[in-house]
Amino acid sequence: MRLTSGRPGAANGISGGSVLTPLWACVGVAAALLATFQLDRLTGSAPFQHLYYVPIVFAAFRLGWRGGLATALAAIALYHLANPILLTFRYGQADVVQITLFIAIALVTARLTADARRLSALAMTDDLTGLHSLRSFEARLKTMIRDSDKAQTPLSLLVLDAGRVVARQRLMQEVWDEHYFGSTRTLDMHISSLRKKLGDDPTNPRLITTVRGVGFRFETG
Repeated sequence: MRLTSGRPGAANGISGGSVLTPLWACVGVAAALLATFQLDRLTGSAPFQHLYYVPIVFAAFRLGWRGGLATALAAIALYHLANPILLTFRYGQADVVQITLFIAIALVTARLTADARRLSALAMTDDLTGLHSLRSFEARLKTMIRDSDKAQTPLSLLVLDAGRVVARQRLMQEVWDEHYFGSTRTLDMHISSLRKKLGDDPTNPRLITTVRGVGFRFETG
């Protein structure tokens, strides 16, 4: 029985999932700003001008206060270009409110995002020691098991047999090939990678221990 559903030729490392990179986040922000600018330039309508808030909020959430503030300043510049009368600095009350809101929304969103992440980090640590709590470990382990199934790594098998020694040969046969009889060096590299991902000390592992001459064990205590 194979415990992984990987495809032939899949990467042997652990996949980090499809995470939106800062580069693509910037591209998305720029595209949203330009689209809103075009609508603002063509209509000059307040409802379309409010669409500037979308990339500002997204940038502040994804890129932090610097990204949010930079996006807000870009939105202000585009808002002026779309409404040429503002280039003469003849602002109406609505214009002043709009420009102020661009900056305020960026800073408030960035602050709320930072606070939310800080609270999440606190929830994942022990109140007394400040170390990772059981909730944190379970969350990380759940992600690791899901990723290991995609990348054909031995974590799923080790966890299913937690507390018991899993032979090297069984690991290689179950995870990679039912008739695998090659070198165990590849397995050692994957176990080392798993330990690093789990925050386990490679020189003195406590989660995935080595039983010399036999295999590995995922410790439960």
